[in-house]
Amino acid sequence: MPHNEKGFLNRTHQTLEGGPKMNEVKFKKLREFLEQNEAEAWNKTQGLRQEYEKSYERLFAKLPIESMEQAETRSFEVISKTLKTLEGVVDFSEVDLGHGLGHLVRDYFHAVVLARKTKIDPKQAYIGIIGGVLHDILGCALIKRYSENERAVRHAEAGGLLFLEISKDIGVDQDEALLIYYAIAAHTNYLKPSTVKCSDGIEREVQPYRDTDNENNPIMSIWLTRWADRLDTNGP
Repeated sequence: MPHNEKGFLNRTHQTLEGGPKMNEVKFKKLREFLEQNEAEAWNKTQGLRQEYEKSYERLFAKLPIESMEQAETRSFEVISKTLKTLEGVVDFSEVDLGHGLGHLVRDYFHAVVLARKTKIDPKQAYIGIIGGVLHDILGCALIKRYSENERAVRHAEAGGLLFLEISKDIGVDQDEALLIYYAIAAHTNYLKPSTVKCSDGIEREVQPYRDTDNENNPIMSIWLTRWADRLDTNGP
């Protein structure tokens, strides 16, 4: 693994030459959609949540990841392609303090080390590493992390939606993309329901994300994403 922010970013550049770029107009439309149409964005995220919760076991079972080596290699490819796609579209230096590239790189180290040290299914590790790295930087490019008190669709959900858009251009299967979407969206560990009066004047109830299976075992991809985030205690 590269051992600092510069090394990580250099490696992503060396991994990919060329590759797809996100259309700047498409990015701006997504940001405007989130800012101006929270009702529609809320309905979309709730639909994705329901789809995941009824089908996640089947979707994990079909993931073509059979070893930790595969999980690490493939997750780095997806992360690299995602960041590369946003070059020239997003200025990551403007992302809220504590949630930019430094946070991303530290979270990459945390996620990989945790995945290696924990007895975890490679399929879960694969999704968890990607979620652990991308959970903040995508959404914080769209929604200010520290101004979410009047929103029910926050940076976590916004980041998931941005990844879904990018996934179509980088060859990620859409069932796989839904698993990644949910890991990103669910990294905000709500412990109980809360009612939010949104900027459009409508009150919405934000529910905790499902993070255990039918036998009450942890869905490790979600917990790996959260643990990687929490380990970053050193600040920006």
